[in-house]
Amino acid sequence: MGKGTADESYLNEFEKKIIKFCKEIIDFTVNFLKLEKELKKNFLETWGKIGKTRWAGAGRGAGKLQRDNLHTRGQGAKNPLSNRNFRWTPLVIAKNLPPWAKEVKEIKYEEIEIKIEKGRGKKKKEETKKVKAFVYIVEKDNKYMEIKPGKEVYNLPLNEPPYCITQAQFNNFWDNLDDSKKEEIKNFTDLDWTINATMIPAYEYSYWTFSIESFLVCLLSVASTLYYKNNKISDLKASIVEKWEKFLEENEEHIPVIKNNENKKEKQVSLTTLSSISIEELQLCPLCKTLLTQFPAGLEKENRPENWSASSFPWKTSKKKEGEKESIQLLHIKPLIETEIRHSPDNVRYGHRWCNVAMADASLEYTLDFFEHVLKNNNRC
Repeated sequence: MGKGTADESYLNEFEKKIIKFCKEIIDFTVNFLKLEKELKKNFLETWGKIGKTRWAGAGRGAGKLQRDNLHTRGQGAKNPLSNRNFRWTPLVIAKNLPPWAKEVKEIKYEEIEIKIEKGRGKKKKEETKKVKAFVYIVEKDNKYMEIKPGKEVYNLPLNEPPYCITQAQFNNFWDNLDDSKKEEIKNFTDLDWTINATMIPAYEYSYWTFSIESFLVCLLSVASTLYYKNNKISDLKASIVEKWEKFLEENEEHIPVIKNNENKKEKQVSLTTLSSISIEELQLCPLCKTLLTQFPAGLEKENRPENWSASSFPWKTSKKKEGEKESIQLLHIKPLIETEIRHSPDNVRYGHRWCNVAMADASLEYTLDFFEHVLKNNNRC
């Protein structure tokens, strides 16, 4: 089955509000667009389905908008990283401590008791089980406290900086473990790793405010390009901005307040991006500057015979469309890094897969410099 995410079905009370808000925005957008039955079904299944788990992977009730903007990417290897989780998960790991995070003081490895849900519906039960786990010592309100993986991490306040484990810290923790405990960890099963799979990579972290506003930016991109051709799309944008402002006002106590470079506290919310961005900009791929509905760079699609692939077997589910050059993928105009939070509404856009692959985790500007040199070297300009 593979590694999952610790307590993946658990949402704290505020996260339930976030998911409810996203669902209300999707429902409002569907009503505004007045889509015919088949187009509505396509929009919801591909983009607009809202899942109620931390994992929210394909097939678990979440569409592309939620997976791209609210969740981290999958991490299936044998380690304590979540195999998808919310981007605002307040426990991250980084090479060095980012300026926007607080350090974890100590890592322990010990036996703990956890509650595991078994069954579904009326047959669902909670069982207490003893497991081996990584436990994190953090400082909060001038006191040290132990945080167990899963729910205890997820219930940390979202208006404060997340806690971070550095590579050196984890290496030091490992070096000081008994050989017997090292061997125990090396032999963890997928379930053991799932119980511990709570943290996320620091470069994928984003404040919940940035994550939702990125979701709204990408929603307007998809709605205006693929599903709506009327110039009144500006009315949809105005309504979404109004609803987002109201949600922020109602949940002001949860807005992250972080010290800036001048040691002054700032609310981490970027309303100006959503309200000032033009719909026309959102309809274009950031790299090739052609409509998302067009083939990349406005080229004619290359005509060549198809090759056989393993997905051709009748029992396989084909993901061919996701791999096509013109399929729509999430781009970061500047690549994700640990020292800055870059999954933000001003840095997130939808673009063509071909363009996304061409950027190869480089910035948009660096990619353009690269292509300029390639063209010059080939006497094409």
